[in-house]
Amino acid sequence: MNDLEDKNIVLSITAHIDLLGFSNHLQIANNDLRSTIGKEATDRLKTIEKAIMLFLKEKKKFPKIYPKEKDFDFIRFNDSLFLSISVAQHIIPDMGDTNVGDYQLDDVMSVVTYKENMKIRSEDFTKKYAKKYSDEGRKVAKFVGLVARVHEFIKKEETRNNFPGPRTIISTGLRRKFLKTDKNSKKEDFFSANFSLSNAYKVNEKGSKEGIAGNKIFVEDNVARIISYNKKYKSLVVLSKYLINKKYCDPYEEYNSSDATKFNITVAEPIEINLFGKKYVFRELNSETLSNLQLIPFLEKFLDNKKLIKKGSLEELFVDSYKKEIPTLDQIRSIEALGPAMPLLCIIFGLDKKPIIH
Repeated sequence: MNDLEDKNIVLSITAHIDLLGFSNHLQIANNDLRSTIGKEATDRLKTIEKAIMLFLKEKKKFPKIYPKEKDFDFIRFNDSLFLSISVAQHIIPDMGDTNVGDYQLDDVMSVVTYKENMKIRSEDFTKKYAKKYSDEGRKVAKFVGLVARVHEFIKKEETRNNFPGPRTIISTGLRRKFLKTDKNSKKEDFFSANFSLSNAYKVNEKGSKEGIAGNKIFVEDNVARIISYNKKYKSLVVLSKYLINKKYCDPYEEYNSSDATKFNITVAEPIEINLFGKKYVFRELNSETLSNLQLIPFLEKFLDNKKLIKKGSLEELFVDSYKKEIPTLDQIRSIEALGPAMPLLCIIFGLDKKPIIH
């Protein structure tokens, strides 16, 4: 592989947000959009449109919580919304592999792969090089936070109208750079020769027979691994492995007022999926927790300098929660009031709400 080819191949991350049951909905309408049921089906598409309008408006007002324009794009196609982001050149799997490396800023003895399988020891890393990894983690975190917020918004709107909601897959894959065909545009076409899109689409297509079921969000391990390059975002991703489902109290059990007893809390299990002859690992993650990834940019100045925090403020509650050690499953289950104890686990940064932290 020569240098020019190497520069044209990048690692991409794509989210596929798909409205469940839409094809069946149209089938009932005999695929006629003019019928009452056909109009009802197309009304579901307006929810996707509304979500796009909301985040584009927010992006103008709060650009720091979004990836840069050059790295990010989206396209909607029928009942699906695809959002895609490019990862920097120095983060890419080895030839023939699907996984990016585990890069720990603390681990001064680690060895990582860079470019054409050239090994660079961490002793040679400059602070600037280490910062590149951290910056990519931040960028991908903002992307995943946005996807989670769009997923939550569509899910809420669909539930309100008694529809099954969306399923979201976030996957990595290689992409070859192409420019858009518009001669006046120098922007890359993120959706040509993009195998992260292919992977996300295929995983969604596999559905419940592979453990990908329900109106949930499934994230490939590589995506979480890249976010973990940035310490400020890593703990929130780790926290998102706790899945919180409402449960009904047994009427024959003695009444317990504890908030924790109202939920069934489990840990996300790995789901191995074969895509084009290669193994990928996905997990269902807590989309409510992931939505707060876009809150962290507002919190960063408080995380760096606690003197800026006013006592008793909302910022103090978030930062104190954020800096705690990630609890074990048993510890979470023993918490009586989950919300006040772990706000980042419970609060949703809604797409249709103003940011909580300014």
